[in-house]
Amino acid sequence: MGDAAPRLRPGTPLRQQIDNAVEDHDPDRYSSVSGLVTSAAGRSLGLLRGLFYRLLNLTEPSAEAPVEVVPSPSTPRTHRWDSPHAYRVSATVDEARRTITVVRRPAEVGLTRAGRPATHIVCSRDYPLRSLRSQASVITARRPDLADPPSWLRATLDHNPTCQVAALLDQGICTVRTSDGWTATLRAAELPEESLPSVIVAWLAAGHPITELPPSITIEIGARRGEVTVDRAY
Repeated sequence: MGDAAPRLRPGTPLRQQIDNAVEDHDPDRYSSVSGLVTSAAGRSLGLLRGLFYRLLNLTEPSAEAPVEVVPSPSTPRTHRWDSPHAYRVSATVDEARRTITVVRRPAEVGLTRAGRPATHIVCSRDYPLRSLRSQASVITARRPDLADPPSWLRATLDHNPTCQVAALLDQGICTVRTSDGWTATLRAAELPEESLPSVIVAWLAAGHPITELPPSITIEIGARRGEVTVDRAY
């Protein structure tokens, strides 16, 4: 690009140089550069993996190629989850008992079946399978890993159309923001904090306005049961 582009001349007015560059622009001038650009946006890893397996005369795995997210050097990771942190979650709301029953399975193997409640995906921001991140209704992050947590909440919802809830996790406390801007802090000492955002998704899926979510509600996950407190941000 440096060899093909016109040079800036310090002794000539900048505006005149820009106008001349626009008027004299010839797309073919940069064909040697533009020809190197891929038209397969977001697919380069899979294409490269396929090429390498063919060169090695090996059978390529059928599973999606994982993409490890590179952490920001200014915010080193302080926590690693030992268990899978992409879940396919089914949740049912019992209004009379103020209870939400949650069933979680690893997202890579859990599929919706006839007769089961509708599911949603809860996925951490750095989960290596892009397809699951792009389908997630809930995207989570560890608060200590972020330089600007409030900005991350807003940006996550803006950049992920399927995401209903962005959630910050921090030692049993879960701060959530919904796609319409509603924010709250959820707490439940007895339950995994990454399960708490499913309260919001389940409540909305049951057809209830988020403003009518009670200040406390019970979650049941298998044999585990805990009270979730909801502190809304006004």
